Amino acid sequence: MSDPTPPPALPTPTPAPALPTPTLADRPFGVGAAIGFGWRRTWRNFWRLLLVSIVFFAITFGVQLLTGLAGLIAGGAGGLGAEALGASPDAAELGFAAGNAGTQFIGAVVSLLVSLFLQLGLVRIALGVATGSPVELRRLFHFSGFGRFVGTSIVVVIAIAAALLITVGPGVWLTVATDQVAWAVIGGVVGAIIAIVLSTMFTFYAYAILDRDARGVSSLGVSWAIVRPRFWAVIGLQILIVLIVIGLLIGAIILGVLMLFVGLLITLPAVGVLIFGLVPLAWVYAYRTLAGEPVAV
Repeated sequence: MSDPTPPPALPTPTPAPALPTPTLADRPFGVGAAIGFGWRRTWRNFWRLLLVSIVFFAITFGVQLLTGLAGLIAGGAGGLGAEALGASPDAAELGFAAGNAGTQFIGAVVSLLVSLFLQLGLVRIALGVATGSPVELRRLFHFSGFGRFVGTSIVVVIAIAAALLITVGPGVWLTVATDQVAWAVIGGVVGAIIAIVLSTMFTFYAYAILDRDARGVSSLGVSWAIVRPRFWAVIGLQILIVLIVIGLLIGAIILGVLMLFVGLLITLPAVGVLIFGLVPLAWVYAYRTLAGEPVAV
């Protein structure tokens, strides 16, 4: 008897194509290079950034709307409760104000936390782009590092507020004592300079928290170590970004007006996306290059 015919060999499965590896390269820091990187990457990810900006502002506006409505409801409940207890109209009005103020305070805290959460998400998105990833909406919604970011942000605000109090306070006191407005002006100028210096020193603490897993206020030390060698260049980048943002907004308004105001519905959102992308991406380029880390080509 002949041997049975062997079964046909199964085809060898074709391996799935490997995802392209992001190309990273060492880049020198430069103000123009940072702006150029942010500009190019913004246009490359324009529609994704449009989606991110829509979600960002929708959440922000929604939280503010809800907290405002909650304040009105709480105030109304307080006023009605006072009236039900037979209180005078003045007491009922006071109950409305107290209920509204309490809820507004809680709402302000919630709005601030949501704003910080979304800001940290933008930093996370920018870090992803700097290492070769596209803009991804999901990166906006991660809690990793959020507690440290909130705590460190409070420290930064307290430090800047203390610097302003130390400089502006004596200036105001001397103005009242001597009736010389110059003292208040000098105190304000010195306070503004100190605030700018501190904000520049702490520019990259959010990046250090996410990128280096820096703990607590140690992220401020990491930021200062990165900024210190090119301190004036970082201030120059700050100034240039502010000027670009102002220029884009003025250009959008002028162009929209020339298009009989209807164009504002197009120009303002488009410029908003450009600003939304340009600012964090220019800063992430500055962070990576100043820290001696490669940036996506």
